[in-house]
Amino acid sequence: MVGNMKIISIFLLLFFISACQKSSNAESNDMKNQNSDLNKKIGWLHNNCLAIKNNSLESGNKVTVVSFNKKQEVLFTTIEKKTDSSVGCPQLNDDRKAINIAEGFSFYSVKPIPQEIDLGIVLVGGLSKYRETNSQIAADINNDGVSDYFTECSSSEGIHFNVWSEKPWEGKLLWSSYYYLGYDIKSNCPK
Repeated sequence: MVGNMKIISIFLLLFFISACQKSSNAESNDMKNQNSDLNKKIGWLHNNCLAIKNNSLESGNKVTVVSFNKKQEVLFTTIEKKTDSSVGCPQLNDDRKAINIAEGFSFYSVKPIPQEIDLGIVLVGGLSKYRETNSQIAADINNDGVSDYFTECSSSEGIHFNVWSEKPWEGKLLWSSYYYLGYDIKSNCPK
C-alpha cells in the first residue's frame, strides 16, 4: 500500500511539473509572437535614422517618434528611404554596423524633424491618443485599455529601449530592443 502511494505521489508530481512547463511554454510563445508583431511596428531612432525589424517600410510611411530629449515628447515624420550608409545613420558606423545588422534590423532615413532628436522610440503609423504624465508619454499601443510607457537607459556598451504596460520598470515588458554603440558608456539602467 505504501509503495502504491509513493508511485501515485510521484506520478502526480510529474504530471504537475509537465502541466506547468506546458503553460510556461505557451506563455513564452505568446510573448514571442507578440514581440514579433511589435518588432515590425516599433523601432528606435538615433538622429534621423530608424532601426526596426521590418524590411518592408516604404517612402512616405508615417511614423511617430517618442523622443528622449530633456523630456519625452511626441513628434511626427515620414520614412524617406531605406539606407545602408553610415552617412546620417550612426547605427551603421564601422564600429557597430556588423552587430546592429546581425540583430536583424533594417535601417531607414526619416525626414528631418525641425528639432534635433538624439534618441527615440518609433512607432510605424500614428498614436491616436497619448498623454504626458510626469514628463513621460503614455499611450495604449496595443489597444488593451492600459497605458503603455516608453523608456531608454544605457548599459556598459549600448542603449536599451523598452515599452512597458502600466508602469515603467515595474509593469509588463511589451517590447524591448538594444542599440550596440561599440564603446563603453556609463550604465544608468535600474537594477
